[in-house]
Amino acid sequence: MHKETGIGWDPTKKTVDAPPEWWQSKIEMNVEYRKFRDMGISPDMMDIYNKMFKGSVVVGNCVMIPSSTILLEETVGDSEHDKQTINMENKEASQDHVLPTLELYVYVMFAEIIYIAGNRNAQERFQRSGETVSRYFDVMLDILYEMAKMMIKPLDPEFRSTPPEILSDSRYMPHFKIASPQSCPADLSTKSADSGEWEGEFFPGIPTIKYEGPTSKNPLSFKWYNAQEEILGKKMKDWMRFSVAFWHTFRGSGADPFGSATKNWPWEDGTNSLAMAKRRMRANFEFIKKLGVDLWCFHDRDIAPDAETLEETNKNLDEVVALAKKLQGTKIHPLWGTSQLFLHPRYMHGAATSSEVGVYAYAAAQVKKAMEATHYLGGENYVFWGGREGYQTLLNTDMERELDHMARFLEAAVAYKKKIGFNGTLLIEPKPQEPTKHQYDWDAATSANFLRKYGLIDEFKLNIECNHATLSGHSCHHELETARINGLLGNIDANTGDPQVGWDTDQFLTDISEATMVMLSVVRNDGSLTDLVRKRYQSFDTEIGTKIEAGKADFEMLEKKAMEWGEPKVPSAKQELAEMIFQSAL
Repeated sequence: MHKETGIGWDPTKKTVDAPPEWWQSKIEMNVEYRKFRDMGISPDMMDIYNKMFKGSVVVGNCVMIPSSTILLEETVGDSEHDKQTINMENKEASQDHVLPTLELYVYVMFAEIIYIAGNRNAQERFQRSGETVSRYFDVMLDILYEMAKMMIKPLDPEFRSTPPEILSDSRYMPHFKIASPQSCPADLSTKSADSGEWEGEFFPGIPTIKYEGPTSKNPLSFKWYNAQEEILGKKMKDWMRFSVAFWHTFRGSGADPFGSATKNWPWEDGTNSLAMAKRRMRANFEFIKKLGVDLWCFHDRDIAPDAETLEETNKNLDEVVALAKKLQGTKIHPLWGTSQLFLHPRYMHGAATSSEVGVYAYAAAQVKKAMEATHYLGGENYVFWGGREGYQTLLNTDMERELDHMARFLEAAVAYKKKIGFNGTLLIEPKPQEPTKHQYDWDAATSANFLRKYGLIDEFKLNIECNHATLSGHSCHHELETARINGLLGNIDANTGDPQVGWDTDQFLTDISEATMVMLSVVRNDGSLTDLVRKRYQSFDTEIGTKIEAGKADFEMLEKKAMEWGEPKVPSAKQELAEMIFQSAL
């Protein structure tokens, strides 16, 4: 830009006014410049910057702010750009107000963008040639781009010196105080080598978590989970196959639908770069090993960043997956992998159920790649979570056609699974709504019916999430039992939500009663039914009961038996006894 003139300012859009071919040339140089073409500045920020910079005078490599009350004179040779002489009536008195070159660029850039309408007015105000103003503008574009990639942290992390105007204003403070102090901070003194990579542990001072029993006062110990203890013929670690969810543990920001991020790991550098993705993966496996579990699970886009093209994105995923393969060794592997088909704007109307065939094809390519990665890492399952497979209103929705499309998509996934030799189970995770108003995999019963209708009942099982169960108006135990009796119980996301909150909060399951009911379904799914339940239905173990269950008892036969037996005697279901046994187990 330093050789260009005529670049102006659009007061309506609040951004640079330049011909399309000018912007195109800049974007080809750096794609990040695209954001400056359309992004305006709010009136509030204009007022603030106007107060900050109004009346500033730039001279060569220095700037005088109004409070300095110092007169500056300069002689500029435009042809030599920066050959300048500076006259100050009181140079010593002005030292606190003279800013180095970087600050000069900041002043020139913002003064021009905020309230000066274009290059020509900037020339007159700063007594600079159009080349000089354009050159400063170009440098500042690069500086702003670099600043945008960095996480800006205050010199005073406790914010004791923050001006009250910022400290008490909710519009500004969240952008300064990004996160609370870490409860388990990493050692920041040796965090990076010359290469910029993280050194040492991510969780320093935290040993491998051990079982210490219910009387232990150590908060970082297992009090009830004893991995090697045998229960009903299985070790506890085989009943409770805990898996570390990468997105919640390392990508969750702590934000809710109405607020910004509140959580930040100390090793994060504020970018979503490939290098940062690899750093997170190393932190993930240190966490897994210290926790003493053997399983983890992931979304493709949470472990590796999107790029400009699908080919480049796939290369990013390949690099991160190769690192994960190396770090997990022979004992650790994914419980399951999945594709993130809901966050990117292309999926605003769904993935497999999108009205756009291009989105359908892109989603298929993304699932294909993620399934390959899961297979390569030794994953046991692959999950389909229909984040946006649903609708907001039926007025503009062809529901039958969308359901048919989703079935064809899942059929293709089954075919590709078999083609690459992936022996893992394909799972569908039911959820009633959020983000869409109605999702097609509303609950376990709806999902089972869908699979039956389209002939997929033998190809899929269900991944039941407890919080999704409550959102659909069921208990988690109900959803687990519905899946179990349909032969579809494949995996459990044993979390919970707040009954007073109407969205998916993904909290730890801490209700002992509910957790026990969940494990009851797990045990039953393994074939160990209680004697009490067996005895309750023993009348169907008779000859006539067997015929009923085999579908060989018609109404005439049953009428004859009813007349023969007279009024049936109905024994107690022993509900109180069952609840007493259950509470005794608690």
